[in-house]
Amino acid sequence: GDCGRGGKHKSRVRQTATWEPSSTTTSSSSSSALSSETSAVNVVFGFDLRESTDLIGQTDMESMWSYKGGFYLSDPNVQRALYTFCTELPESLRVTTRHCWIEDFRTYLLDREERFPTA
Repeated sequence: GDCGRGGKHKSRVRQTATWEPSSTTTSSSSSSALSSETSAVNVVFGFDLRESTDLIGQTDMESMWSYKGGFYLSDPNVQRALYTFCTELPESLRVTTRHCWIEDFRTYLLDREERFPTA
């Protein structure tokens, strides 16, 4: 995909975070054992998941999704929304680590004294 200036190519975006299960979802006898367990969560933007997809059995992976119409990384509103999603995760999610490329992109632009979001 093209995230450059003025590009109108459809793009997909993946952000990652590590999630720690909440102790409220575990019994008191197992909560200490789960406190150090984490799960990796990948969040993907720019795709539509087809509702009729079977999640059990053999599935043609390419038939499960399609590009989301109107999702363009060149759109400043999309950049802003991605940045907000990454930087304003609720504490209740108990995210311990995360990597969001949009934060690096923002830093890159600001270091070059360019505006973020950019068009």
